[in-house]
Amino acid sequence: MVGTDEPYVVLYTGNMLEDTFIIRGIACQKHLGLCLETQHPPNAVQNQQLPPIY
Repeated sequence: MVGTDEPYVVLYTGNMLEDTFIIRGIACQKHLGLCLETQHPPNAVQNQQLPPIY
């Protein structure tokens, strides 16, 4: 469960990871992980149809 007051959740995946990136001594692989980031609409600054960011 995630609690937040932000209206959006963005999913980042490890699709573009290369084996040249090392984490704790282990070479990364594509699709190795993911990240969920709560935030305002990602493009709200440039898209007037989205709610403003304050």
